[in-house]
Amino acid sequence: MIKIRTIVFASIIFLIAIFSISFKVIDIDLPGLDIKRGDSETFLGLTLGLDLKGGTHLVYEAIPNNGSELTSDDMEGARRILEKRVNSFGISESSVQLVGSGTGVPTKILVQLPGLQQINIAVTIAGQVSEKELEDLVLNLGYEELKISQIEGLDGRFVINGPRIKRNDGETDPVILLSELDKSFPLSMILAYTSLDDENQSITVPTVDQVEAAASLTGENDYSIEDLSQGVFRITFPSYVPRSGDINYRFLDQAETSLLAAPFEEIGALFQASISGGISSWRISGGVEEAKKLIGETAQLEFKERDCLPVENENNEEVWPPDNLSKEEWIQVRCIIPTYYEDKAVALSGGDLVDAFPDVQPGITRPVVSIVFDEDGADEFFDITSRVAKNQDLLAIFLDGEPLVAPSASSGITGGRAYIQGPTFDSESVKTISIQLKSGALPVGLSLIQERNVDASLGSDSLRKSLIAGGAGLILVLIFMISYYRIPGIIASLSLVFYATLLLAVFKLIPVSLTLSGAAAVILSIGVAVDANILISERTKEEIRSGRNIFSSINEGFSRAWPSIRDSNVSTIIICVVLYWFGDRFTTSVIQGFALTLGIGVIISMFTAFTISRLLMRIVSKTALGEMLNFYDPVGKIFSKKD
Repeated sequence: MIKIRTIVFASIIFLIAIFSISFKVIDIDLPGLDIKRGDSETFLGLTLGLDLKGGTHLVYEAIPNNGSELTSDDMEGARRILEKRVNSFGISESSVQLVGSGTGVPTKILVQLPGLQQINIAVTIAGQVSEKELEDLVLNLGYEELKISQIEGLDGRFVINGPRIKRNDGETDPVILLSELDKSFPLSMILAYTSLDDENQSITVPTVDQVEAAASLTGENDYSIEDLSQGVFRITFPSYVPRSGDINYRFLDQAETSLLAAPFEEIGALFQASISGGISSWRISGGVEEAKKLIGETAQLEFKERDCLPVENENNEEVWPPDNLSKEEWIQVRCIIPTYYEDKAVALSGGDLVDAFPDVQPGITRPVVSIVFDEDGADEFFDITSRVAKNQDLLAIFLDGEPLVAPSASSGITGGRAYIQGPTFDSESVKTISIQLKSGALPVGLSLIQERNVDASLGSDSLRKSLIAGGAGLILVLIFMISYYRIPGIIASLSLVFYATLLLAVFKLIPVSLTLSGAAAVILSIGVAVDANILISERTKEEIRSGRNIFSSINEGFSRAWPSIRDSNVSTIIICVVLYWFGDRFTTSVIQGFALTLGIGVIISMFTAFTISRLLMRIVSKTALGEMLNFYDPVGKIFSKKD
């Protein structure tokens, strides 16, 4: 008897599988259900591993803290923190494994990041530079795959992105590109001098030698000075490349300090400057660079109470501002110029955080990092903000030693919630900072000792060859089954098509990262699935020869074939479990991928062989084809049927 529920169940499974592989990306966002699977850039949206999709292979060596010895707990703790960071960052199918010699404590951590190739450089070029001019220059430098886009409404702000920074002659470091751009747009500063007191007063302007002496204090050896007459000079630094996020005003600060020092202060020279040309700031983010920053560093968040010189004393008497500043000027600079304030340590630190996440705040154009303190941290935060509000001071916030923001407070802040912002924050950096703050410090130091990139073109070629091999093998198997077993062969072929569809759908929905070794396991699992159908066909043929009717022969054939199919496949699954276990212990991800893919393939082949093949055979037996016994055993002898 053919059960209707079996037909309905098989139909639903097949339709879900077809639906899953018909769309490269599946994005379901319902209340209580948020599913996103697939990759728009891969075949059928499958998740590909490092060797097929391309990506980065990083090896870190552990460095014990404070000269102590490495322990297994330290290494396992570091691995878990890195795994948490990478997973939170949203890198699909990443791998974080301990690597050792097999004896003793492992000292290295292997991190595999599939698909991380895109890189972004946010660059600001001082002066009038058009998007077309920058595009032509980048193309002439040999970077054909990079794309240039100008940030709307911001002159000189560009975003350069592409699959790593790859030039025609091979891989290069992003800083090399920045150096080449800086040679084309050399940094220049225009220096002008006027009187401090009266613009009509004649002044004695510095000489070229004096300006050169001041320029030498910037720390740059390569510069040229041009006298533009009437107290105007141009200083050009042709080879200067700033640090990430740096702005060239540090040159102005150093030059101004020297030019206003004696004897120039005696002639009343007012230093004015403007920047033209050059890269005034840049920041590398996205892809591997952002991941490396995320993996190897722990964000250290510090809070300090900025004790500024008072506007009034304890008796509410006005304190006369220093340096002949007006009261308005004094109020503006008392918490800005370091000589007028002192940053004092407080009990609040990043260790008091319980959560950190990217966020947005009204009136702030850049994304921020919202932070939540524990109970003790919330109390301390209230005390600090209360003192800051009472004394008209500031709360200075530092990230990894760099000042972020120093806000004021009108009253003590309760609830233990706040946010931090920074001038270089963007959507990727706030995500990285949030993860680093929340994951905590690493128990060991990490040193990057190996970085290897797998080109996506190599992965695509490997995938193409694997698909050709798998397709050719499947076609040859189908031809053999149909030509030798006739109707059972056709049924087996349809079952194999169902098997392949269901297998791809399972890989996509779990998802399983398909590697080159996994592709080999898929091809091998096709052979396992065919083996099950051959056993079923042979057993069914034997029952037909014994004189049973076709429907009874099919049932008996499946019943007799099932123990052999079950035992052989279970033994294969046990082998897959052992391989996966050893692969996990000895960090051999290739073996793990092979074992996982083969195990899933074998389980699905058991389902399709015993459920789908049997269902199709029973359906066909009820048609006119069920009376044509020669199509079930074309080479054997058919006896008369028994009732």
